[in-house]
Amino acid sequence: MEPNDQEPQESNIMNKRQRFLNLMKTTKDVYIPNLKSTLSQQTFKVVNERTNSDSNNLAITWPPDLDLLYYPTYSTFDPSNPSKVNSTIRLNVFAPGNLTGRRNRIIVSLCKQYLKTNNDSVNNQQSLHEQNIEYGTGSPMENSVSSLKDAVKSENSTTTANTELDTFSERISGFLSRTFESVPVRVKLKSFSEHESIENVFQTDSSGNINVKLSTDFIPDEIIISIREDSKDQTTYRYPMDFIEQDGFALISDLDDTIKHTGITGNKRSMFRNVFVHDTRSWTIKGMPLWYDTLRDHLNVDFFYVSNSPVQLFPIANNFIKRDYPWGPLFLKQYSGNFLSSLMTSSANRKLEPIWNIIQDFPKKKFILVGDSGEKDLEAYINTVMEFPDQIIGVYIRCCTNSMSDLGTKEQDKKVMDDLNQEISINYYNTSREKIKRILPRIPPKRIQLSDDQLERIQSSRGSVGHQDNSFVGTRMGTSSTLPNLPPRPYTSKSASSSFSDIKRRIQSDSEYVLSSSQNDYGNYDTLIDNKGEHWRKRVYQAIEQLNSLKHSHDKIRLLFFMEPEVALEDSVVKLEELQKSITQ
Repeated sequence: MEPNDQEPQESNIMNKRQRFLNLMKTTKDVYIPNLKSTLSQQTFKVVNERTNSDSNNLAITWPPDLDLLYYPTYSTFDPSNPSKVNSTIRLNVFAPGNLTGRRNRIIVSLCKQYLKTNNDSVNNQQSLHEQNIEYGTGSPMENSVSSLKDAVKSENSTTTANTELDTFSERISGFLSRTFESVPVRVKLKSFSEHESIENVFQTDSSGNINVKLSTDFIPDEIIISIREDSKDQTTYRYPMDFIEQDGFALISDLDDTIKHTGITGNKRSMFRNVFVHDTRSWTIKGMPLWYDTLRDHLNVDFFYVSNSPVQLFPIANNFIKRDYPWGPLFLKQYSGNFLSSLMTSSANRKLEPIWNIIQDFPKKKFILVGDSGEKDLEAYINTVMEFPDQIIGVYIRCCTNSMSDLGTKEQDKKVMDDLNQEISINYYNTSREKIKRILPRIPPKRIQLSDDQLERIQSSRGSVGHQDNSFVGTRMGTSSTLPNLPPRPYTSKSASSSFSDIKRRIQSDSEYVLSSSQNDYGNYDTLIDNKGEHWRKRVYQAIEQLNSLKHSHDKIRLLFFMEPEVALEDSVVKLEELQKSITQ
């Protein structure tokens, strides 16, 4: 082949290769993106058509037992526009759950273990929580109670158990209900005196809830709610609307272990039985209704209740409040995920959102915050004070059982509480120690007295391992002059803050928080640090530091730990009366 003939062939090969590479590049840069775009558009179109078709069909396929639970809230003047009235609307649309479904059967089976008072194995939470039981949200439904009783009673037929199962079936039903998304709900606000009304149609969210705020030119007296308007099963509900003034005083109260016995800090089974089995008359904490009623009747205080309890318990909790306490809107927590884990764990920070929303709705009101020592209410309320320093006038923490001291006695809990209030007086109110009533030192624990026979047996046991100490023979334990020196006390923590250097020195020298040693090699080494009491000290120190960092253009808030509600009643009444006098002058 001639050289001149070879060059055109090589050129043709290069042209083919180049054309192929260009084709690949064009396919990658143009055809594939266009194809992806076309496929995405077609997919979106199909999904959209199906969604629209489903939404159109849902209007005629709602279950006949669809029901509604209304969460009473309030109306008030718009703070930014006093000529308008804002009304908060909260409700849930649900239907009875399928009791034969696997999830509900497992939930009922696990819950029944907590009804067995003699079954200690249920204290092991791992076996229950490892089963990732996802539960829906909703509200208790009356129609499913009887069928649920039958499902639960199949394994127990005693009279006592049946009574407990009746109560349990009613209270657990809300966790088994079904919720529906995009259900159209018509809401109408009506005024009797002005003969005005306004109405809107809303759709439920993925949890079956509607939470909206409507603005009107009038104060509504009634709310009318309708569901299934496009079918013969249309249902209409009527409820009164409560109006709350912008000025005055208000109290935001926790629920569990603050105004009702729940047992958050106690045994999990006991807490479960308190919530789902025990009579609600046993929930009332003595003295708390008197305190709240006095504030309402004497000082016209408004009430709001905020809790981490699941919203599924709303009916029973709301009835409890209406029976024993002044009326006020109740805000519970919407949980999702593991049923038992969500029920038995809580954090006070979850309550901040509804608390702050309430305070923002009433910028002219002065608020008292009431919580308990079983959760992190102190930290949540102090954070609220830092956010709204001009509106919070008092924080009251109820000291619930076994929450203040490792010793687990009411006397020691009270001792810790008194010391915390003393530190608040000294380091926050700057009250001199001379003006504070001194707390008598605790009675030292009695030394164990051993008999001569016991001493001889101890002596012989020590001699058997090559240790002989004749100084113990014929003497009482701990009275011999030849006893070894007392080892130094172990300290488990340091001061909470450098700004409390005087408190730091007191902690390191204070011997009031001690526990008796169960094992005492030396006979008189019987002191240990009360870790829970020390932890409370640190928490209070941090709270005082935060409060002292505020630029007080106003009076300092009242910060008080209490066990007897009468103490908090007297303290709060004095505070509110002083403020009332200053406002009227």
